[in-house]
Amino acid sequence: MAMQSSEAADELYQESSTNGGSGEDAAQEELMESDIVGALLKVQESIDRQAKKNEQTAEQMRQMLSQMRDVLDEVQRIRNDAADSTPAAQLAALSGVSKVQKDAEELTVKSIGEVTERNKKYIDTLVLESHRRIERLGMITLPDRLFYYGKWIVLILVLFLLGHAIWQLIA
Repeated sequence: MAMQSSEAADELYQESSTNGGSGEDAAQEELMESDIVGALLKVQESIDRQAKKNEQTAEQMRQMLSQMRDVLDEVQRIRNDAADSTPAAQLAALSGVSKVQKDAEELTVKSIGEVTERNKKYIDTLVLESHRRIERLGMITLPDRLFYYGKWIVLILVLFLLGHAIWQLIA
């Protein structure tokens, strides 16, 4: 494209020089044509520079696109690794939870067993103490009972003897 515009500018220049006109008109025409040719050359240079910039931008975009593809591949790999490791992590967490739960159950059972043993010993001690108190009360009340029954037996004997004595007096 740059070659076409420079060729077009050269052709215009050659045509203007071959047409040759009258002195001043020709000079003015040449001046105008040289201005046009200069402007065309500047436009051509600007177009060439813009084409180079476009090529450089396109190359940068290709490089950026390549980098983005690499990043996308890496993200995809990380996502797949995470997806693969998620069930394993869940399984590990569940096994850890079940182990902790098992340990907690064992500690709870052990703790309940210890508390039960302490309470059993305490209850056994209270029962033993209650038996001792009952025995002591039995020892204290045994003479009282003997006295109570003995008193009634003596009273009945006295009444029997008194009744016998009165019977003897009357009869």
